[in-house]
Amino acid sequence: MTSWLLWNANYFVKPLTLAAGRKCTLEFTTTGDLQLLAGNTLVWHSGTAGKGVTTMSLATVGDYGNFRLLDAENRTVWQSFDYPEFAIIPTQKFRFAHFLWHRSQTFRHDRSPYATCLFPGVGRTKSRACYLLIDRVLFRPGQTLVAPTTLPTGAFSGGVYSLEFQNGDLRLYSNFGSGPKLYWSLQRTLFHGDLSSVAYAAMVPNVGGLGLFRSDGSIVFSTPALPPLDSDAHDNYLSVDADGNLRTYYLVKGMFWNAYYQALETGCEYPSFCGAYGICSNNQTCTCPTSFKPINAKDLTQGCRRPGSPIACSSSTSTPKQFLKLTGYDYVYNQYSQPLQVPVSKCNQLCLQDCSCVAYFYYSKASSCFLIDGELRTIQKISDSTKLAFIKVQHEINGGELRIIQKTSGFL
Repeated sequence: MTSWLLWNANYFVKPLTLAAGRKCTLEFTTTGDLQLLAGNTLVWHSGTAGKGVTTMSLATVGDYGNFRLLDAENRTVWQSFDYPEFAIIPTQKFRFAHFLWHRSQTFRHDRSPYATCLFPGVGRTKSRACYLLIDRVLFRPGQTLVAPTTLPTGAFSGGVYSLEFQNGDLRLYSNFGSGPKLYWSLQRTLFHGDLSSVAYAAMVPNVGGLGLFRSDGSIVFSTPALPPLDSDAHDNYLSVDADGNLRTYYLVKGMFWNAYYQALETGCEYPSFCGAYGICSNNQTCTCPTSFKPINAKDLTQGCRRPGSPIACSSSTSTPKQFLKLTGYDYVYNQYSQPLQVPVSKCNQLCLQDCSCVAYFYYSKASSCFLIDGELRTIQKISDSTKLAFIKVQHEINGGELRIIQKTSGFL
């Protein structure tokens, strides 16, 4: 059985280097606080000291996969369901200020597809690494667990793509280093109605699928129900995958997980399907703009290299710059960005004067200017010739002569 990472403590933090002889430990204190320590340094805790916690529990009935800290009356004081990270499973609610990150690691497990895995990520190397897997462990106040010194096979990564719940809407963001950028919204694509009454998102009880709910549990919107013949509505989950797509999965006859719903229908809608400067055609074929070279000729999804030397950030005439013009192209982020209403000449000037601007898109019919800062990924080839792309390139000087890079709308 393949199990997915659902929740962990302290994953998206800068790894700590443990000195020789130091260990990573998880301590359930006598005051009821669950604490993760790297050596003597506290790196995460549940914040439940003095709140009557007496035991921990991994739910196997009802709230499957919910890791909880309970008091003497078996009431929940703290639960992992309130801190979603990698998946939303049945009975779990995805609320305001919640985030769901794409997971990058699959774990083999022989017991439950909803096993709660805690991989703190304090050290993400195979030398003195720190991770903890807790599954139905009887762990009482005053006890300490010491982490093994090796990680499972596979490296940890993540955080590039995330799902957020905002104003009743579900939104996908990417972050390749220049800040989060919105590239999908449920309200803009699937449901154009009023979301003001939506309190949370969750898997739809009994029938499966993703739903938006009011506080009383009534449904505002839902994706199609799961196939009735080969699935159990309880055996399903929602996740952001490593390619940036949002998908729901269901367990087929207890044997394997099958994707049922996905937010993005084609690869050209993915933020980085063709990598840096890559062009994606309708048949999901990746190519490079004229004069650009593929990073890996055997795998064009890895992106393209800009021609010539790196663009110098200078207004000097000794480092001239211009734009490679592409006719009939769009960008997935544009539909969620606020354009400038300026002539194309002004749009050109603004990008030239901005060192962080690597390209701009211009919609001729609407006089809309979209400046692209920091990075340009997966340019979409479309049939609308009024939508233009301009990629900033630098002239090369050879033998005292300036060689102009041809302006074109073609491919490599």
